[in-house]
Amino acid sequence: MFSTQGDLSITALYTSAVWSWGKLPNANLFSSPKGNRVFGVVNGVLSFLHLLFSHLPSLKHSLLHRHVIIDHLLASSHSRCVLELACGLSRRGVSFSADPQVKYVEVDLPYVVDRKRHLLSRSSEGRLALMRPNWQLVAGDASSLSLDELAPGAPHEPLFVIVE
Repeated sequence: MFSTQGDLSITALYTSAVWSWGKLPNANLFSSPKGNRVFGVVNGVLSFLHLLFSHLPSLKHSLLHRHVIIDHLLASSHSRCVLELACGLSRRGVSFSADPQVKYVEVDLPYVVDRKRHLLSRSSEGRLALMRPNWQLVAGDASSLSLDELAPGAPHEPLFVIVE
């Protein structure tokens, strides 16, 4: 049903659905029927496991908390240069690049970046975000790209790097 080559991983789909479920800013731009199905199936399985292992925390709540914390750390850093590696369907680039003073670069494999562009092209809000000069989607393998060349801003500017 899902492959990791040429299609989004279950993790990327589930995470984007958690952001939508948690009503994080701009998460709606990346929602999809496939992501919603993954969210439902994974939560159904985890609900069953929770009956057996009631001490396990909720995955959707834990994941949402983690991403809200990352957002808070980024916002409170006041960094104007952000590099997000293996970004998946992250909505942070769209959210933080709304401030034209923030230079935001996201990197992921070509098929992930293509899918992200496709999802954004579905709405006028997404199309406008894609046109922002301070937000860049880079298609490539972060392990083989020059991170010095990807880092937005001047060499002396503080850089906030997100890698999960």
